[in-house]
Amino acid sequence: MNSISLILTLSWLVILCACAPGSSERTAGSSTQSGDTQHPSDSVTSSSSPTPYVWETSSLLEINKLTVSNLEELYVLHGGNAYLTSLAFNPSGSLLATGDIDGDVRLWDMNTGDEIGALRQGRQTMEVEFSPDGRLFASADSDGIVRLWEMDDLEEIGSFEGHVWGLFEITFHPGGELIASAGADQSIRVWEIQDGVEKHILHGHQEDVLALDFSPDGSKLVSGSEDASIRLWDITSGEQVHQISTHKEPINDIHFSPNGSLLVSCGGGIAGQDNSIRIWNTTTWDIVLASE
Repeated sequence: MNSISLILTLSWLVILCACAPGSSERTAGSSTQSGDTQHPSDSVTSSSSPTPYVWETSSLLEINKLTVSNLEELYVLHGGNAYLTSLAFNPSGSLLATGDIDGDVRLWDMNTGDEIGALRQGRQTMEVEFSPDGRLFASADSDGIVRLWEMDDLEEIGSFEGHVWGLFEITFHPGGELIASAGADQSIRVWEIQDGVEKHILHGHQEDVLALDFSPDGSKLVSGSEDASIRLWDITSGEQVHQISTHKEPINDIHFSPNGSLLVSCGGGIAGQDNSIRIWNTTTWDIVLASE
């Protein structure tokens, strides 16, 4: 199965692909011996490692394939013995957070490569994310709990509970006042950070929700699911305002461009019937570019 993560700017698209035919994998909804669920893109591979590709968004022309030979290795970060499930840089790029299957979250100084803190956040860490101002940090686990940490002293300052199954995705609102979470219970929950109130429970997807992103202006939330659909939600009303069902397999990642005019999605699953990247115009919702 192919694992894909996306980063979209106005002029280029970075694609992190992990293609591991014949390797050992865990797929969405599968269980470890401890009963933890595993994100479909968090595969354990023995025959290959992720390869970043850079594409020009005007034509989806591949302009660079980043390999070991043309990347300068800055650090090799060692901490713990469990394999990693998630990564996130803080807004300034000075810190990197990693989450692993043992439930540990580690923070790394990108100027030195040193580990500067470790947090025990529960069971299997499924996702980590920094707030837009970098003052807060959130982690999500396989018990369906989102935990919020203050970066000054690395103290847990709150948690959000409501999901009945493990989480696959969390994302902060660009204004920093909300956080959204989604996972295996097919629901999306939007929380008010200040008082911990659950602002919305969004229902519509028929299978695990794997990807989330807020629009840059904060008015919309987009979600992608194992049911192969993309859904757009109004943050004020909590209503679904648009749906795309063009992909044939699970939506593994989805992101708005910095100005919100484009949306990029990637689909793919075990059957290999999709494995496509699509870029959408967010005004007309026409496909601008597609790479099959």
